[in-house]
Amino acid sequence: MKNKTLVRFCISAVIAALYAAVSLALAPLSFGPIQIRIAEAMTLLPILFPEAIAGVTLGCFLTNLIGAILDDEQIVISTNQGEPLSGKNSQAEEEYRNICRRLMGEEVPYVTVRRKNGVFHRLGSIFRK
Repeated sequence: MKNKTLVRFCISAVIAALYAAVSLALAPLSFGPIQIRIAEAMTLLPILFPEAIAGVTLGCFLTNLIGAILDDEQIVISTNQGEPLSGKNSQAEEEYRNICRRLMGEEVPYVTVRRKNGVFHRLGSIFRK
């Protein structure tokens, strides 16, 4: 009896991990202005495996939680230098801390995105004048 429960739990965990991995690997598609999540094809798995309900739900939850962290130049810099991100006073560090605080049950407001003015913003400002 315990083996069946363990097998079901493992199947759910693998499905959750696959959902999150596919969504995060294809992050430009998954988190853009128009979201296309290839991992959503896994939502058909509960038809075959009832334990997939928990796996897909958990995978979607984890993907949305981790996907809230935006690309930050400090992540690339600290990774290339082999140093931890903490102490760099970056937006990504702040967002990681907020995720931990939310998981601990604290009410934390979502941070506003600090965007740099890109090419399209500059072009738009030219046409607005």
